[in-house]
Amino acid sequence: MGSQILRPNKERWLVQGSWGRRTYDPMSKVDFYERLHRELIESRILPADSTPPSNKYHDYVTMAVMQSSWINGSWIPDEHFASRLRRLRQQANLTQEQLAEKSGLDVGTIRQLEQGTRTSPQWQTVCALARGLEVELISFVGTEGSRQPESEEEQKQRELVEKVLIIERDIIMRLESLGNFFNRGIDKPRRADMKNMTKPELERLAAELKSAPNAQNAITMIVAAITASKAARRAEEEKKYDALGVVARVTMEL
Repeated sequence: MGSQILRPNKERWLVQGSWGRRTYDPMSKVDFYERLHRELIESRILPADSTPPSNKYHDYVTMAVMQSSWINGSWIPDEHFASRLRRLRQQANLTQEQLAEKSGLDVGTIRQLEQGTRTSPQWQTVCALARGLEVELISFVGTEGSRQPESEEEQKQRELVEKVLIIERDIIMRLESLGNFFNRGIDKPRRADMKNMTKPELERLAAELKSAPNAQNAITMIVAAITASKAARRAEEEKKYDALGVVARVTMEL
């Protein structure tokens, strides 16, 4: 399938492929590639710690898009039928012979499909394979089963990158537009504190900063948001400790 990036009128960006067409609002080249970069991370095409694109360094983002398709609100890596069938069979812990028996197909047919010597299988063949693998038909054409479950560490890395993007793109850039470059000594711990905030907290702060009349007011909003976030985390920790205390008391009484 694959995709290509176009800018037909030098304003709106367009990404299209055999999967369809997706139009982006007018934005600069850097903003557009940052948007794609964020989408590719959220879709787990690119690693969470991949280098953010710049005006010159963005070819890796272009290549990732060229080898992916936008399906059901997510970028999906293109995959030939042969490799997808082989992966689904391996995930089901089946041999080719076992899949042939469960699907009612000839084992030679399955070998040919996995080797790619037989392409464009008939609809009834795909249905038989889905029954034998005990998966939905969308597993062969859509997002279902196309990615391995995200590990806890990968999830933490992705969430951190998403938060850093909000801080740098929405919060710090807003401060810069008000004349504050957020680079004083006192601002360093504030940057670190913002990374400890939750993503929804950062999104609310970014939205509030749009109405800040000046840099001083914006800094006041940031400090207030950091303080509220710390208070919320302390309250959550106290709840955990209280719950542990209840469990300990109940255990002792028993």
